[in-house]
Amino acid sequence: MSDLPNTARGQLDSRTARATARLENAENVRAEAEDKQQVADERTAQLKAMRLARENEKS
Repeated sequence: MSDLPNTARGQLDSRTARATARLENAENVRAEAEDKQQVADERTAQLKAMRLARENEKS
């Protein structure tokens, strides 16, 4: 890399930094989506349990 002029090194660093930032952002979005899905799944399980309890009380 020492053969590259300073401007080329700066562009390479910027490109690498942008790619790294994009990957980190994608990982953050993915983790956030997984967290939201887990909360939704837990809520669904609670509602299902409540529905089944009501049905058992009626029977």
